[in-house]
Amino acid sequence: MNNQKGFVLPIMMMAAILIVAVGFFVYKQNKNILPLQKIMTTSEEETYSFNEFVSADENMDYELVKLSDGTYELNIDGFQTMTRIKAHAEGAGQDSAKLVFDSYNKDNVGGTLKKGETLFTYTFGTSINELIILKWQALQPIDSKNLSGAVFVKNTKN
Repeated sequence: MNNQKGFVLPIMMMAAILIVAVGFFVYKQNKNILPLQKIMTTSEEETYSFNEFVSADENMDYELVKLSDGTYELNIDGFQTMTRIKAHAEGAGQDSAKLVFDSYNKDNVGGTLKKGETLFTYTFGTSINELIILKWQALQPIDSKNLSGAVFVKNTKN
């Protein structure tokens, strides 16, 4: 009987360690991806804005609207620019997503994007009120200082 007690305790400890290790692994795998997936799939409409100002006649205003059906509209306005894009988001990693071009809206002026092109990859800042561009791809900013880390700020309702 003493022998069995000495054998059962180490087995129980190993089982407990295994359960904790598996739980930690699952938590670590889902820690970053779950909040992003929840944000990407929420049915709430959200609007994010980003502005570039280089000079009086060289500026761009970006408005990214996540619609209640989970699709996106990206409106870009500036000097001789009126771009209206329909897009969707896809996961691009544990804590990032990519905005993918679907089509132009009917009031778009010009454009050479093709269906399926990645516009940019992004992540969220320390709060979900900031959407940070990780890498511009099919779209490019007008100011080279915004090639990395450009921040779209969530518009809040008053």
